[in-house]
Amino acid sequence: MYSRMSLPYRLEFCDASSLPASPEKLLTPSERSAYAAFPTEKRRRDWLAGRLAAKSAVRAWTTALPDSPIEVLNDASGRPYCRVPGMESAPDISISHCAQGGVGAASG
Repeated sequence: MYSRMSLPYRLEFCDASSLPASPEKLLTPSERSAYAAFPTEKRRRDWLAGRLAAKSAVRAWTTALPDSPIEVLNDASGRPYCRVPGMESAPDISISHCAQGGVGAASG
């Protein structure tokens, strides 16, 4: 049996068909470098959809810093994490993508 609960997480979807043609303004310098390094347009699109969904989930998770730049990076094992200037502890994030777009989750 499932019950509806108020959980401390946010889940967001970024539709691949609505990705910006020039996403550089939405990315930090290190994210722009990672984006540019992908050899194929498909891989760049998948990566971008996931990152934008994760950033949207983080924004929805916290309303305290709506205009702060959110940076999504990967640790040495490839696990995504985020940094938000002014936040002592950023939420945990998860990213997934498919041909239709990317999903990002934030929880704390």
